[in-house]
Amino acid sequence: MLLRHIGIVCKEDINNLEKFYSKLFHPVNVHKCIEKGEKLKLITGVDNIKLITCKIQTKNFMIELIQYIDPKPLNIPKKSPAFTGLNHFALTVKESAEFLDLVEKYGGKLIGNGAKDLNENVRSAIYVSDPEGNIIEVVEESMW
Repeated sequence: MLLRHIGIVCKEDINNLEKFYSKLFHPVNVHKCIEKGEKLKLITGVDNIKLITCKIQTKNFMIELIQYIDPKPLNIPKKSPAFTGLNHFALTVKESAEFLDLVEKYGGKLIGNGAKDLNENVRSAIYVSDPEGNIIEVVEESMW
């Protein structure tokens, strides 16, 4: 089994998240299009579905940004990382300080203060958010 992609439904502007993730991950390919029709309805179970997708493909993984045109998605604010459902995705980085600088430079935010030396392999870990509040855990491991 292989993880295909991580899907993120945009709350506001898909272009803003496309810029954020493209700047962070330097994709090998970005494909944006409108998707609709019976096959998409069969996959999702949503009648009259129409959306914009932006597939940001790196060498190792893909992030699929989704902006619903129809129907309009529910926007439920998340005030804390303590909520049910998909909570975050995690990235292992070579140098966390450098990556955290990029997160802030491109519109993301640090959520916690981070923890150091969690165990013999994990040098540091911290939650950050993208410009729309989606949580990313950034882990620096000694394996690099």
